[in-house]
Amino acid sequence: MPLFENFSDLLYWTIRILELISLIPSLILTYSFCRIACQTRIFHFNLTIILISILGQWFECFVARLLIIPYQEGWIAIRDTVVEDAKSGVVRVSVTFIPLLIGGFLRTHYILSISLVIPLVVIERLIASLFIRTYEKHPRVYVSTAMLLSSHAFSILVSYRTIQWHYSYLQILLTLAIVLSVTVSTFTILYTYNSSVTRRLERQHRRYGYHLGKRFQARENLQSLKLVRRLTVVALVAFLVIALLIALVFSQILPRSMHRIGLQLTEVIMNLNPLFIIPSTVSRIRPWKTKLLEVIPYGVRRKFSGAQSVRPLDYRVVIIRTILKLYRVPNERELTALRAEHAGVDAINRQAIDQLKTDLAKAEENRAGAYKLIVETRHSNQGLRDELATLEDSA
Repeated sequence: MPLFENFSDLLYWTIRILELISLIPSLILTYSFCRIACQTRIFHFNLTIILISILGQWFECFVARLLIIPYQEGWIAIRDTVVEDAKSGVVRVSVTFIPLLIGGFLRTHYILSISLVIPLVVIERLIASLFIRTYEKHPRVYVSTAMLLSSHAFSILVSYRTIQWHYSYLQILLTLAIVLSVTVSTFTILYTYNSSVTRRLERQHRRYGYHLGKRFQARENLQSLKLVRRLTVVALVAFLVIALLIALVFSQILPRSMHRIGLQLTEVIMNLNPLFIIPSTVSRIRPWKTKLLEVIPYGVRRKFSGAQSVRPLDYRVVIIRTILKLYRVPNERELTALRAEHAGVDAINRQAIDQLKTDLAKAEENRAGAYKLIVETRHSNQGLRDELATLEDSA
């Protein structure tokens, strides 16, 4: 008897084994990100705590995956754990069914929490924009605490009622779609505002009277909003892929033997999301990227960093090429370009010198006029004194 009945079974178990193996690097990556974000302060305390709390909740998804997989693969039969009394209609659940309930609750809570990370960050940045002059100076721990408590209270309530079938997944998706639509609109307004503020501060910060704290806060807002933009794009792509797979399954476009594979791929994307969410987040922040590369194996590190290392024996070649570039005689085209560049620089310098001479001449004229005015004022004052003395003598 063959181990696999058909190709779909072989493909299913291949993907399942790869998923279970990939949980280990996802675990290491999530733990490393939380540790690096705690040790390396890049953003405000509230924003850092929100990112660590939400992205660190993947451990909740990891535990839920371990609890659900025995029931999902049929190792524990559900019919043996649920008994319905025909007379009273009471459903009795055995102890072996409890891990499935806990796993379903944890997974639903994680999905809702990870869906709220973008609204939470946008709200926190909105508060930072409103208090842009003083937000960086004060921790304001109550902001992140209140937001996280509200988020978890909402997620726990909806998760509890979802596993009791009070809410359907369609209602949850519609609610999240409305929340994300409002969030994207707010994000666009914040991004436009902070971009304009940053440009003004870079070009004419003295004229607008913005101090250093506001300047730094505007830059941090813009950097964090760019981070949110990348997270939004990655999450949207993952959501569209999951929606496409589910649509292909329920529309019967895929063969019946591939339905299980399509649903399995949606779980893989959700369970292994740190493998593409965390790298896309860290790649925007250089200190985080540098520290995370120390954890990644060498082969993956080269592809992630995009840097080409030089072997020890190749350093001599690099040194020789550098020396040849320094002492190489330029050709006629390069000499022409250098002459044109120097001529342009000389023209600009001469123009600046002429303008400086003109300004000095105007300043000299103004100084002469001011001196003449001072002399005339002194003469007029002397005349007034003489008239005053004459009047006093006549009196």
